[in-house]
Amino acid sequence: MRSIGVCFLLTAILSTALAERASALDSDATCLSEADVAELRSQFSWATAGREGQALTVDPCDSKSIVTKTFRAIIELRDLPPLDDRRDAFNRGSLGTDPFSYLKAKVRGFIFEPRISGICVNDTAAYYSDDPAGLVHICPQFERTSPVQAMVLLVHEARHAEGFEHQTCTTLLKQKPRSYSCDPQYESGGSYGVGAELYVRISRTAAIQPEVRKDARSSALADFGIRFNELPFGMKRGLILQIEDGSVFFFDGHEKIERIFDHALPNAWLTQRFGMPVLYSPESGQTKQYVHAKELIDTRGEYSKEFRTEFTVDRRAKLRDVYYGPSTVSCQLFDDEMKCSKTNSPDQSMKISAFIPRRIIDLSEPGTEQAFAILTTDGRLLKLPENLNLNAVKDRSLRRIPTSQRFADIAAVGAGKFFAVDQNGALVRMRGLNGKSAVVKALAGIRLQRIAGPVAWSRKLEDL
Repeated sequence: MRSIGVCFLLTAILSTALAERASALDSDATCLSEADVAELRSQFSWATAGREGQALTVDPCDSKSIVTKTFRAIIELRDLPPLDDRRDAFNRGSLGTDPFSYLKAKVRGFIFEPRISGICVNDTAAYYSDDPAGLVHICPQFERTSPVQAMVLLVHEARHAEGFEHQTCTTLLKQKPRSYSCDPQYESGGSYGVGAELYVRISRTAAIQPEVRKDARSSALADFGIRFNELPFGMKRGLILQIEDGSVFFFDGHEKIERIFDHALPNAWLTQRFGMPVLYSPESGQTKQYVHAKELIDTRGEYSKEFRTEFTVDRRAKLRDVYYGPSTVSCQLFDDEMKCSKTNSPDQSMKISAFIPRRIIDLSEPGTEQAFAILTTDGRLLKLPENLNLNAVKDRSLRRIPTSQRFADIAAVGAGKFFAVDQNGALVRMRGLNGKSAVVKALAGIRLQRIAGPVAWSRKLEDL
């Protein structure tokens, strides 16, 4: 068997059920109809790896079953309303037909992989094999996709049937080392290209529930920023800056700054997710992300929702920072504890009493193993253990990383280069954490709260 297409989840924390049915998207709590199940059984082959000769069992009411979820995703793909098909830079018409017909034409069957092993490791949710041809393998991680992501993932895999393969990622944004999960260009119409195009069309279709449309738009913009080695739509890499009043700007790393988030939350914290800016409000427990059309900015859904709702109001009051990793990591930093979650790994935690924490700092160089530190309120930078194995360390044992001065925030942007916020709120650039720092003249007189980067951004994205 030769696998030529592997689809990765964007994060370890994805939405489950979205809102009640709108057009085609049903709640996961709704049982599948026997007629729909029978129809899909006749249109595709179905098997569990290692038990190909046995009939596949489908429980139409088991919302936790990956088999049921896959059937549901195909039914919802079939039942989508006519999608908006206006042609422009965002929709190049690469599919050439409705997405369900495309899936049927390219895929002849599905194989469910029962274990996290082989190709089904880390964030791999599915993969296409061409020996024998036309089979999509569904991995256990498929369970973490939202309904719209599940539909698009199947079309993504179907695209591999035409010979489109991924490339090693060369983007400067932070990815896993040697990540083989990028397309060369959006315009080349590969698997990520048709997936993003389908996200765009769903986001533009008025007959679809707003929460679903926003989930689709968010996912499209996330892919535009991290899934193409040649960034589309004039996107540039740079930093996100949050100034004293809570406003958020994009800085190209040289001279140009542009305000990009006009939904300011003065008491919110800047972080990032999938290379895009996120504001997290510890008061409300909500995130706001700059991926929304104006009519959708207050719509609840995958990218504007309660964050970690198990935290009480009192517990949120002790929260000092949140971190959304580019792939599998999410962390919360409290006054008295740090907690981290990773895909397919036990949760990790470390009690804190030896210092007052301020920020979680991602010191990873793009394309290298992830490295993290805690920045304290007095500007010390304390190295966290490899793989964020917090259970194995005590806060007093964390080693201090030498820096040229004590900073209020730090962002690693690649090739040993860093930006930081000094104790006066000025943005400085430096080569190496202990190297000489210089104030960025283009931002002279502007006091910053936080920075995040590297990120990719373009004003053109507002047209979507």
